[in-house]
Amino acid sequence: MAFAPDARMCHDMSTMARLKKLLSVYIDPELLARLEEWLAGQEFPPTKTAAVEAALREFLDRREASEKPRERKGKK
Repeated sequence: MAFAPDARMCHDMSTMARLKKLLSVYIDPELLARLEEWLAGQEFPPTKTAAVEAALREFLDRREASEKPRERKGKK
């Protein structure tokens, strides 16, 4: 019974992994070093995938938010 939570967590993690698409990218070594340094400084570090997804999501959200006022101006 002591292994049940771990087994459940492993199952959940493998299920989540299957919902993702593989993306291979080349990244500047200095940027990767900064990411790894940031991860190492976290008490509970996320995976590199989770960190990159969060950064990309924030980047896209900010871009979309900044484009909306322009769209409104063009529609008038």
